[in-house]
Amino acid sequence: MSKKALIILTIMVTIVLAVSIPVLHSKAQSKKPFVPVLMYHHLQKEGTFDSKKYGGVIIDPERFEKQMLYLKAAGYHTITLEQLRDFVLYNKPLPPKPIVITFDDGYLSNYTYAYPILKKLGMKAEINIIVSYVPDEVNKQKPEVVIPHFTWQQAKEMADSGIIEIESHTYDLHGYRSNDFKKIPMVMGPVIIDGHLETMEQYKERLYLDFLRSREIIKEKIGKAPICLAYPFGSGNKISDEIAKKVGFEMAFGIKEGVNYYGDNIMKLKRITVRDSDTGQDIVEKINKLSRDTGFIPFWDIKNMWSEKNILSSVIKGIFAGYEDGSFRPNKIISRAEFASLIDRAFLKDKPVLQQEISFKDVSQNAWYYKPIANIVNNGIMKGYEDNTFKPHNPITREEAISVLMKFYEPKENIDFIFDPADKNDISSWAYDFIKKAYENNLIAGTNKDGKIYIYPKKPLTREEAAVLLDKIVKE
Repeated sequence: MSKKALIILTIMVTIVLAVSIPVLHSKAQSKKPFVPVLMYHHLQKEGTFDSKKYGGVIIDPERFEKQMLYLKAAGYHTITLEQLRDFVLYNKPLPPKPIVITFDDGYLSNYTYAYPILKKLGMKAEINIIVSYVPDEVNKQKPEVVIPHFTWQQAKEMADSGIIEIESHTYDLHGYRSNDFKKIPMVMGPVIIDGHLETMEQYKERLYLDFLRSREIIKEKIGKAPICLAYPFGSGNKISDEIAKKVGFEMAFGIKEGVNYYGDNIMKLKRITVRDSDTGQDIVEKINKLSRDTGFIPFWDIKNMWSEKNILSSVIKGIFAGYEDGSFRPNKIISRAEFASLIDRAFLKDKPVLQQEISFKDVSQNAWYYKPIANIVNNGIMKGYEDNTFKPHNPITREEAISVLMKFYEPKENIDFIFDPADKNDISSWAYDFIKKAYENNLIAGTNKDGKIYIYPKKPLTREEAAVLLDKIVKE
């Protein structure tokens, strides 16, 4: 897409956002199943472009990853376009919290950043490409293309992975032309071509040839014909809908804000624009507002925290979960019983449960934590105290937790690192080497206070700290 076209797009999106305030449905409507569809474009590292110039639709890759982590941790399931089509047309059942991820235009950043992130998380998406903009080689872009687009080879790789669907954003109608009164999107109506205003028949023929060409080329290059057309600037109309269906498209996206229900117009599917400042929580708030869903926002109390990515990842890995009110409670102190349960869940879930009884006088066999404590004690991971207690309700300290966790971590060899925290004398002798290795391997960072590093080994471990440590140590 040219820089001028991208600026025009962002203006159109802004206008639609301003005027397309959703009609509030009744409470009965809010209970109906629905599918939100997110709309992305280009991903680029924050600080390397003027965000306001592009209307806030360019997303930092790190932010995109956090958004995807959040959606997955919050229980959303990405679905295919076929699933969306069958839901809207036939009310076919979908997984809980279905969602569709879309990208428009076909930027190289979709391949470089989005594709690996989605692949890692086991999520799906679809990319609507401007077919004439797709080069055979990255360094052979069309002269008017400012932001590079991925190649056909890269498109085929993504499509073959099953992660990405390649769909159409027209062959070459992503622009504006004059209709002798004003400039309009080229799909919207007759425009001036070669100095003459098209007749209605010429306009229809132009759409037909473009739509057909885009579909045939994608089928030739990818091996599968696209079923979806994303209208440039959301400019579809009844005429374009009929022509799109005539050439084989079964559904179409615009840029009108909203969510999609069974029985909606399959050629007028709604989407939700993701902005460059949106967090995962912000996206779910938009979904809830547009769907009249009064559900809570999951993990609302970790928004924009430095540890957010690790916390969400630990949830996805099945180590942690949130509370019924949607909170994570990052500052909550972890007890020895809770820590034992975390270790059992993170590291022993694939191992046989050792059934030997334990006889700590403060651990009842009826307690919820009896089995995880028995398992980790029988596996030699944690011990009780000399007075035959385990003290399950006592907070576990940072040095205790780190010493246990380092038993499951293979540290890097030959690290030339000076470990000299200001409070090293507070570290128990049995924990010193474990904490040193954790620090050297960037599992813990310590707290910088007046230019000195403090470990605070006797400080109780919080859920936030445990989530970060476990996420770094537990493999996918």
